[in-house]
Amino acid sequence: MTEKSPEGYAVQANPMVGSTMVNIRGNSVPEFFENITGVADRAGELTDALTLITAAGQAASAAQGGAASSGPSQANWTPPTQGGGAASQPAGDGHTCAHGQRVYKSGEKNGKAWAAWMCPSSDRANQCRPEWTK
Repeated sequence: MTEKSPEGYAVQANPMVGSTMVNIRGNSVPEFFENITGVADRAGELTDALTLITAAGQAASAAQGGAASSGPSQANWTPPTQGGGAASQPAGDGHTCAHGQRVYKSGEKNGKAWAAWMCPSSDRANQCRPEWTK
């Protein structure tokens, strides 16, 4: 008999990726592995969502007169790639624009790896141009 967690999940992993905890759960071992595959398959979408969440949090903090966190954020996490994909986030900060700390993103399109420092603004019409890496 499989014992479930207090939240009701049979299998759960909480790996740390940088300073971000990633929760992956399943009601069974097969469902757990299906969820891991789903996270990997949709890594770009998850990164975009985390970027929006982080930008919204920074905007809310600024509206309340608080300072945005200077620590690492979930939006800075770049999922690992398999075999020849884009590299993980390089070390070093200092990539800023008119809207604040830029967010490092990387991926693969049409078989070619890409990486850039992106504007954190959630208003796409007013975003600064990306700083593409070589």
